[in-house]
Amino acid sequence: MQRYYSNLYWHFTGSPTGIDWHRVSKPADIIAQGEPKPAATAFDIAVKILDSGTLRGSCTERITDGLKTDRFCCVTDIPLKDLPSHAPYYGRVAIGFRAAAIHESFVPVLYVPVRVLPGVLVPGKVDPRLLSQLGDALEDDSPGWAYVYGQQLLMEARLQAAPTRAVDASQVAATFAKNLLKITQFSTDPGGSFYPEREWRHVGDFHFEPSAVAALVVPEELLPAARNYLAAQHDHARSVSLLAWEVIEQA
Repeated sequence: MQRYYSNLYWHFTGSPTGIDWHRVSKPADIIAQGEPKPAATAFDIAVKILDSGTLRGSCTERITDGLKTDRFCCVTDIPLKDLPSHAPYYGRVAIGFRAAAIHESFVPVLYVPVRVLPGVLVPGKVDPRLLSQLGDALEDDSPGWAYVYGQQLLMEARLQAAPTRAVDASQVAATFAKNLLKITQFSTDPGGSFYPEREWRHVGDFHFEPSAVAALVVPEELLPAARNYLAAQHDHARSVSLLAWEVIEQA
C-alpha cells in the first residue's frame, strides 16, 4: 500500500552550521545561509548521538516578535523513498528511530502561516459561557483564521473546565502550544514550504535506549566506517539496518 508517512522517524545530522533559525520560514532559507555539513562530519555527529543515547534539544525558532519556541529536537516521518528531498538542506546522514520510542516523547508540529497567527496565539482566559455560544455558531466553512481562533478558544475552555487538572489557559498558549507551531508559508514550489517535511518535536533533550534505533543511512563512501562502528557495539547495535544513500536514490 502506498504510504505518505513512515513508521520510522528520521533525524538528519548534516544541517548547515551557523543557521539563524529565527530567519528561516522555508527550506530555501536554509541553503541561502549555508551548505549542509560534509558527510564525514555528519557521520561523526551521528556517532556521538548514538554513543550518548541523547538527541540534543538545541534549536529554537521565532514565532513572532518577542515570542520564540523553547529548545527542541526533531524528527521526520517521511517515507524512505522521500528522504532525498531532505538532503539539500540537512545532508545525507540520518538516524532512523522506531515508532514506539518517538510516540512516547514527540508530537507533530502545526504548520501555521503568519496570517493565521492572531487566531492561534490566544492570550488570557475566556468566559466558557461565551465559548459555548461560539461553538454552536462556528462551522467548518468559516474563514480559516476564524475557525482556528474558535477551536483554540474551545480547547482552552475545556482545559479550564477540567475538574481533575488546574490549567491556566494563558500558560497553555504561552508555553506548550507555542513549541508546536512551525511558522511557514504554503507553496507548491520545492523549497517553498516546510509542510512536506512532516516534522515531529520533543522539547528539550531526548534520551533514548539503544533499542530505539532501527536504521542508519550514510553515503556509500562511509559504509565501511559505519559497518565497523556498528560491529564494535553491543548486540542491539548489530541489529541496526545500514543503508547506503545511493540505494535509496536509485530505488
